[in-house]
Amino acid sequence: MTDRHVAGNNPVSVSAGLYSVLLGGGQIIPAAETNLWNVFLRHPDVYFGIAVNADSEMIPRLPITRAPYAVGAEDALSLAGTPASSYLQVASNGNTTVTGVATVLSNLVTSGRYTFSSARTGRVTLGPSDFVPRHPSEEQYILWGYPWKTNQHYLVCTMTSGSATFHADLHVPEGAVLTKLLSYIYDIDGARSSTLNLARCSLYGHLGPDPVYLATNTSVDNQMRVESSLSEPVNTSTNHYVLSLQLFWSDLGMHFLGAQVEYTYVDLKN
Repeated sequence: MTDRHVAGNNPVSVSAGLYSVLLGGGQIIPAAETNLWNVFLRHPDVYFGIAVNADSEMIPRLPITRAPYAVGAEDALSLAGTPASSYLQVASNGNTTVTGVATVLSNLVTSGRYTFSSARTGRVTLGPSDFVPRHPSEEQYILWGYPWKTNQHYLVCTMTSGSATFHADLHVPEGAVLTKLLSYIYDIDGARSSTLNLARCSLYGHLGPDPVYLATNTSVDNQMRVESSLSEPVNTSTNHYVLSLQLFWSDLGMHFLGAQVEYTYVDLKN
């Protein structure tokens, strides 16, 4: 890189053979580098040469050493031996982007949100024990689990007619989008079907709007898994979400084994 000090570009004044020049203060003619900062930052050995008018450059060139605190103070090459590229970069607006894998070994506290480049899928799985009877009087008609398989559970209505109703609260992240309702009902009774509903309810109770059914799964004979699609943005500031089950009695077979709700999200809010 050449730094020319000529008329109009901070010319050099000589007095009794003495002169003072501010390096980088003249007309810069780029070469491998375009500015003096990068010369010192990227090259460990830097030399200073002087040429007057059309004369050849004087020899020998003079080495320029670095002040220990000045070169890396603003733009450090490393911190405690770790390259600067290994640290998370934060933009002036406070945003940051992670393109690889981020490993957190302790607690992470944030007041903003994490945004993903593409939508992620989450799932909430609820078993029979997550559902409670809607009315206390229906508790007498509930049978839990297999007597000979204590690690496997199901709900069954032991009434001789009609159905029993159950509900379970659904907790999903704010801002997510509910996309799928899956139910697992063992149904071999061709005369009856049970239903699982996903509903949006107001936090204001009876003072708010009526519940809105977002998806309904009706059991299918000899088919345990039933699913239905939906698209419902989650708003927990005014709503909560509930799964309601209407389970009919059957002397042939009508067992509820669980439910699952899928959702997508592109960010995690604090």
